[in-house]
Amino acid sequence: GRWPDVDVSVREHRGGLYGVSLTATAAATLAFRLLGPPIGVRGSLIAFLLVLTSAIVNLRLKISLHVAFAAYAAGIAGGRRVEVLVVTSAFALAIAWSRLVLRKHTLAEVIAGAIAGSVAGAAFVL
Repeated sequence: GRWPDVDVSVREHRGGLYGVSLTATAAATLAFRLLGPPIGVRGSLIAFLLVLTSAIVNLRLKISLHVAFAAYAAGIAGGRRVEVLVVTSAFALAIAWSRLVLRKHTLAEVIAGAIAGSVAGAAFVL
């Protein structure tokens, strides 16, 4: 009930979203560090950094987290297999297209999300 829509379109409402997201990804990183495999630590730490970067960029631009995490997931799933990366990237592009068609983001916001997510995916793979 705190946000008027599921996209948290009002900039002033996003602080709470980022606070919850940063806390959750930090907790996941700690849990993986204590209990889980190293790959979980790396994945959740990169997710934390992706959310943190988005929160900082949000001061100027409403980066698309839908696209950012779709691109991140595509990079993780694709890894070093080009054919898998092509298929998963097609799904990320479909999400980017939907954000534009639904007018939830501008082209710049979608591109920023794609860049952030792609960098995060590359960081995971490398």
